[in-house]
Amino acid sequence: MKVRRTVWDLPTRIFHWLLAVLILFSWWSVKNHHTDWHIWSGIAILTALIFRILWGLFGSSTARFANFVRGRASVRAYLRGEWTGTGHTPLGALSVVALLAAVSVQVGLGLVAQDPDGIYAGPLAGLSPVPPPFTLNIQRRYNPEGATEYNIVPGLVATILTLTLVMMTALAMTREVERGTMETLLSTPVRPIEVMIGKLTPYVMVGVIQASIIITMARLLFGVPMAGGWPALLLGLLLFIIGSLSLGFLVSTLARNQLQAMQMTFFYFLPSILLSGFLFPFRGMPQWAQWIGTAVPVTHMLRVIRGSMLKGVGIAEASPSLGALALFVLIVASIAVKQYRTTLD
Repeated sequence: MKVRRTVWDLPTRIFHWLLAVLILFSWWSVKNHHTDWHIWSGIAILTALIFRILWGLFGSSTARFANFVRGRASVRAYLRGEWTGTGHTPLGALSVVALLAAVSVQVGLGLVAQDPDGIYAGPLAGLSPVPPPFTLNIQRRYNPEGATEYNIVPGLVATILTLTLVMMTALAMTREVERGTMETLLSTPVRPIEVMIGKLTPYVMVGVIQASIIITMARLLFGVPMAGGWPALLLGLLLFIIGSLSLGFLVSTLARNQLQAMQMTFFYFLPSILLSGFLFPFRGMPQWAQWIGTAVPVTHMLRVIRGSMLKGVGIAEASPSLGALALFVLIVASIAVKQYRTTLD
C-alpha cells in the first residue's frame, strides 16, 4: 500500500514559485534598464528569503530545516546506497540550502551596491566606504563599446563544456555500472589508466566539436572578434576538456547510481557559474569569493578564451591560467585513477 507524504507545505511551494518569478523579473528589469523595478524586485526577493528562513525555523514540520537537512552520516549513507528515508535526499537538501545561500549573498551585495554615477544605490549603500574626492575615467582598450555578447558568448564555451562533459561522462560510466557491463571490464587485465583513456577519448572529440560550433556561431551570429591567440586557445581547450572528462570519471567512481552522479555534477556546476566571472565581474566579487573562484577551473578557462578572442594573447601571456588548468588535469586524473583502482579491489 502506497502512502503519500507531503514534502513541502503550501507556503513553501508559493515561496519556490515566487522566487523563480522574481529572479527572472530581476534579470529582465536590469537587462532592459528598469533600475527602479530591479530595486523593488530585489527587496521582494529579500522579503521572501526572510520569510523562508523564519518559516524554516518556526514553520510547519515539512518546512523546517531541521527535518530535512541531514548530517554527514546521512550523506555518507546515501552515497553508499544505504539511505532509506523519504522526501528530500541528503544531497537534495544540501542543494536547497546552497541555493538559498547563493541568492542571499547576491541580494546582500545588492543592498550595499551603488552605480558609478551615484544615481542609484542600495538601501545600505551608506555603510560602504566613502568614495575618494576624485574619480578615475577608465578607457577600455578591449571591447570599448562594452558589448555584452563579447563577454558572455565566449564564456559559454567553458560553461557548456563544463555541464555537458562532466555530466555526460559521469552518467555514462555510472550507467555501465548499473547495467553490469562494468563487471566484464573489471575482469580483464587492463590497467586503470588504460580504461580511463579508452573511455574518455571519444568524449574528447565531442568536446572539440562542441567548442568549434560555439566559437563559429559566436563569430558568425554575434560578431565576436577573433584577435588571434589560437595556440593558447587550443591548448586551453584541450586541457579543460581532458580535466572536465577526468572529473566526470572521478564522479562516476564515487556515485552509486545516475541520480547521485547528476547531483554531484550540479554541486560542481553551481560555483563554476556563480564564482568564475561568467555572470558577475570577477574583481567585483568579495575577496573570499575571489579566493574560491580562483580554485575553480572554469575561471582560468574563461580568462584563456576571452584573452585569446578579444586580446589575442599568446601562450606566454596565458601561462598562469594554462598552468592552473594543467594542475587541475594532473590532480583530478590522478585521483580518478587511484579511486578506480580502489574499485578493482
